[in-house]
Amino acid sequence: MTKLLRTILFFFAFASCLQAQTSNPLWLRVQMGYAVNGNGDRSGLVSQISGGYYFSPRFKAGLGVLGSSFDNGVYLPADENKASVFGLEVNGYFNIVHTKLLKLEIGAGPHVQFWNWNYRAQSGVTIVLGNDILILPDQKVSFDETQLGFNASLGLILTPFKHVGFGLWAVHQSGLLSYNISSVRAGFEFRF
Repeated sequence: MTKLLRTILFFFAFASCLQAQTSNPLWLRVQMGYAVNGNGDRSGLVSQISGGYYFSPRFKAGLGVLGSSFDNGVYLPADENKASVFGLEVNGYFNIVHTKLLKLEIGAGPHVQFWNWNYRAQSGVTIVLGNDILILPDQKVSFDETQLGFNASLGLILTPFKHVGFGLWAVHQSGLLSYNISSVRAGFEFRF
């Protein structure tokens, strides 16, 4: 009987979180920030545009498009050793703190990322990459990879206006190829 009571209470709590949002259910978020890739030896800029639907005042979901570029860390010349990524993701967000002025949200979801890597070894230097690629001195190599993975985020959003919020987010993205991106972002969120 106790298990049944807990199940019923959980159902009502969950249903109350998903009740219909009547005003301004659509949202659009624009973010830019600083990111590190791998073990931190590659840094760069990240930008993302996301949009979706508020299912309740506390829960929303949406689609995102990510773009980022990195220098390839210790490999010189730096202007010819670059990595870039384009990603698509689906995320759900839940406000663990929800007031009229402030929201603290957690988010998570899957992604697919399309990576492009460019390397050129210096004279007298050979580079061996973990995916069995050997770059001889003065040789330039470019290759593409696709990675499936998962996102997790924590965000603080100030909403001084009804339709506009300003936020800071910490985001970590991990994938099956072990290409990780950790980023700190700032941006705007609009409701329609």
